[in-house]
Amino acid sequence: MLPDKVKVLNIPLFPYLQPGQKKVGPARRLRPIDSLNLKKIVRELDKNTIITLDINGKPWSVVSVYSSYSPDVHIMLFEKSTNRFLPGPEKVPAPEGRLLMSVWAAILEFIADRNINSSIHSGYNWSPRSWGIEEEKTGFASLPTKWHPHIWGWPSLESRKTSKQNFLKFLPAQSLPQAEQRILGNNDYAEPIGLLIIDKIRQNFRRKSLLFNLFPYKNWQVDGRGIYAVSDLLLPDILRHEKFFPNILKPAAALLDNIFGDLTEKLTDMNCREINLIREPHLLPGADRYYSAIPKGLPFLLRSK
Repeated sequence: MLPDKVKVLNIPLFPYLQPGQKKVGPARRLRPIDSLNLKKIVRELDKNTIITLDINGKPWSVVSVYSSYSPDVHIMLFEKSTNRFLPGPEKVPAPEGRLLMSVWAAILEFIADRNINSSIHSGYNWSPRSWGIEEEKTGFASLPTKWHPHIWGWPSLESRKTSKQNFLKFLPAQSLPQAEQRILGNNDYAEPIGLLIIDKIRQNFRRKSLLFNLFPYKNWQVDGRGIYAVSDLLLPDILRHEKFFPNILKPAAALLDNIFGDLTEKLTDMNCREINLIREPHLLPGADRYYSAIPKGLPFLLRSK
């Protein structure tokens, strides 16, 4: 159920700059079809890169996002190898993933220590199945070939009059387009899908596993907006746990990929194995010649099995 009123944020682009720093030149919006050309992606994101770090021999960058969620800081982590397709955390080797979690935690604490935000948020758009003609129509940006975790902070927008005027307004929930109402919870599909995911998780993770140790099952909830798994620990402490990435995030991501791959093939005519080969063209014979052979449109992504 939706509340009578919903918050709508009006957010400026690229709000976070160090004192005296020149404003970064915005990258062009990248769509799913662009993500097949890793050199092109990296060239565009270089324009918004704040710093690049060597993590287990791989170049991971802190990048200012194209469209910020916040009037304060919003960045993403992005691996910039131009010969490495990395659609999700399930493809990241455990040693690299553990080191990346430490960087992720440090950025969260940096944002928190600035004492500007009332809450700090982190997560990622699960992208390995973000393919198809509809994704190209909507204007939403997604990079199915590169996993890119997001980190952002939200100030208390209701604490100051100027913040209210500049960034926040309330709209009647019923005035939103039907698609937006569904995203915010007024739907009949999120809860059953959430229950399906929880059931699969309980089948694949032991009761005494680290997952249920950090996120006790009694704290789990599901509704029209998704699954909530609450922990007593702070997020940086969870990320820094040496077994969080290899024992929770990596296997859970692989499980989600299997669940949604199976659902996709049962509910649509998409062949996920074919999509995987498109998404990771280095797996195909003649990979060096592959880019020149990619059609300009996307109907080939929806062909039947």
